[in-house]
Amino acid sequence: MKPTFFLAAAFGLAGSAAASQHDHANHTHHHSGGAAPIGVMGDHAHQSGDFMFSYRGMFMQMKTNRSGTSRLETAQVTRDFMVAPLEMRMQMHMFGAMWAPHKRVTLMTMIPYKRIAMDHINRMGRTFTTWSNGLGDVSLTPLITVWSSGNHRLQFNPGISAPTGSIDKRGGTLMGPDQKLPYPMQLGSGTPDIRAALSYSGASEWWHWGAQPGATVRLGRNKHDYRLGNRFKGTAWLGRKLDEVLGASLRATWEEWGDIKGHDSELTRTMVPTAEAGLRAGERLDMSIGVSLEGTEKILKDHRFAFEAGFPVYQYLDGPQLETDWTLTIGYQYPF
Repeated sequence: MKPTFFLAAAFGLAGSAAASQHDHANHTHHHSGGAAPIGVMGDHAHQSGDFMFSYRGMFMQMKTNRSGTSRLETAQVTRDFMVAPLEMRMQMHMFGAMWAPHKRVTLMTMIPYKRIAMDHINRMGRTFTTWSNGLGDVSLTPLITVWSSGNHRLQFNPGISAPTGSIDKRGGTLMGPDQKLPYPMQLGSGTPDIRAALSYSGASEWWHWGAQPGATVRLGRNKHDYRLGNRFKGTAWLGRKLDEVLGASLRATWEEWGDIKGHDSELTRTMVPTAEAGLRAGERLDMSIGVSLEGTEKILKDHRFAFEAGFPVYQYLDGPQLETDWTLTIGYQYPF
């Protein structure tokens, strides 16, 4: 599956939902259950002068090595590498703030804090775990409304991220107590990155839908003479208001990313697959189910709580790489 096919499907889903509903000119798509799933960022702008604070806790588990679409036994990995990864657990706590200086422009900043743990085993059966934590790459994105009609809106998000996340994390391994950790254990890209997206959203009295294709493009190489692969991500969703405060959603997400260009000279390529820059590309299709609870004038006014659970239905990895088992996002939003 290629990005062009996914984009056609994404906008087709959104367009079909829009065509099946009539416009409610006086009804905003931010009613109960009307916001995008909590795993989607930068889906909507705000009224001039408005602020919003948000928090997202994002959790991911990766387990079992894969090459292409085939799973690998640990012994298959250690035939070519001295160490095989067994499992990776990632937490990212994302703090966000939005402010609208103009009716068509909302500024959004996202500040991530990451915690990563990875279990390993060597050819002799000895196991060990590496950890890293700290600030990730901070992003700033203007959300620019380029078209709106009734409850339909199209906006452009031309964002950029700063290389605030460390690419110098070290830890204890079987090789010693102070070793440079491989690429997935680092907290940032080390380069300024463009993170641009196009967001469409629409709504009726009971339904809401949307699509958001986007890309991350790395600018140059970092101080260790490498750059992470560019990423493409497209997502489309359909949601329904269940009652006055409760909403549910279904979302499909296609993501693909390239290999790392260059190489960190402190890493030994044959030690572990995560240190091999040429084995980092892949693509994945996820399906996610979400639930949201939004306040009314009588209860929890303006507060929104939500969660979304995602599971891969297809993944192809330039491996050996650990495959993704599941993702979970919990979140809170408060406009004022």
